[in-house]
Formats: sequence, structure tokens, C-alpha cells
Amino acid sequence: MTSMGWDDLYAEVQSGVTGVEEGNYRLKVVSARPRAQSRLLFLNLGIQAGPLAGKVAEVKLYLPKPEQISEGSGFYFRKRIAGFGDLSATFAAMGQADPDGTNVEGALTVLATALVEKEVDGRIELVKEGEYAGTNELAFTAPLGTLVEGPMGPTAPPAAAPTAAPAVVAAPAPAPSPAAAPAAVQTVTVAAEPF
Repeated sequence: MTSMGWDDLYAEVQSGVTGVEEGNYRLKVVSARPRAQSRLLFLNLGIQAGPLAGKVAEVKLYLPKPEQISEGSGFYFRKRIAGFGDLSATFAAMGQADPDGTNVEGALTVLATALVEKEVDGRIELVKEGEYAGTNELAFTAPLGTLVEGPMGPTAPPAAAPTAAPAVVAAPAPAPSPAAAPAAVQTVTVAAEPF
């Protein structure tokens, strides 16, 4: 285990590793560190473009136990690594590093090494409740260019539907009778449906 001094702690606080706003981003894995006892891989994801370029979101990636894959944990794990492409060679190397389940740290280290420097599009969200509220979580990843187009960054809340002003529509005048004077044009106010 690595020891950390007070100066190191202060440097980490100043590094910008904080919860970033929810949004779709172009991300690069800047660093990764395993925590074997929790089956977690902590990823520092650097935002590559947009208004938050240069910021770092720290997220965790849980590596499910083989028996949990059928219980749903595998689904969330796959969503979070899908954008990294074909990792079959990496998972084969993880199997060699941990053939019997007793070297989870070795397997996580193989995965960490494979992910560092990779770029993906991804969705960063904020944990809403509990002791980790306000910290970032990686919702999912996608291959570069499939999720993020144009300006990247926090997703603005959807704009309210425009309220259309009532439209003034001229109703057709009745056909004039030969003996009557021309009829005046009637105006009718009709509320337009918002789309």
C-alpha cells in the first residue's frame, strides 16, 4: 500500500478531481487504480473538449463476480465498458492473471493498464443520494463520435415548450348576395396547439 502525505492530499484536492456536471463528454482515461478488496477500479477520466475540457471526473468501475453476472451486475458493467471496443485480449489476460479468483488485484491491474490512454464518449452523472452524493459516476460509454457531436459538456435542461401566442385567423366572408352590400370580415381568435 502506498502512503500519502499531507502535501500529496493537498495536491490531489488542487488537481481538479471533483464532481463535474452531468453530461455527455469525450473522455480519456488519464489513470486507473485497482482496489481489489472491493472489486473496484477507480478511473480518472479527463474531459477532452467542450467547456469543461481539462477537468477530471473520478468514477469507479465495479468488476462483478462471475456469479453476479446473471444477477444484473454484468449489465451495468457492460454498459460502462462498451465504448472501449474489443477487450477480449484484455479479459483473456485477466483470466491468466487470476485463474482461480484469488488474484483479483492482478486481474484489475491488467484491466487498468489496458484502459489508460483510451478515449471514449461517455455519460457522466452525479450520485443523487447517500454518502457519495455529489460525486461522479460513469453511466455508460460509447465509441468515439457516436454519443457526442458538436459542443460537448453539461446537458442543459430541456427548454420549456414554447407557448404560442393565439393566432388571429380571418374567417372567410360569406358570399355577398346580389342585393346586399359586401359583408365585413370577421376575425376569430384560435389558440394554436404547442408542438
